[in-house]
Amino acid sequence: MSAIFRAYNDRLADFCRMDPARLKGIAMINLDDVPDGIKELERAARLGLSGAMITVYLPRAPALRRIRVRAVLGPPRRRSTCY
Repeated sequence: MSAIFRAYNDRLADFCRMDPARLKGIAMINLDDVPDGIKELERAARLGLSGAMITVYLPRAPALRRIRVRAVLGPPRRRSTCY
């Protein structure tokens, strides 16, 4: 799943570069492996993506604040928290 999300994030960043003032991308992050997910979140920020969709609880919210990326946390169909 991580490889699919990386490919999606790369393609989305390429697409958003066509008009960065108008197009804002939201990365997909897989947290089956939390350290790998944090690395992908950092990479997504370097790609210029504006935020991330994380569909599981992330106990490392301070990492999100350090990277300064907007992320939605929480399982689908439940109330989510934004950082």
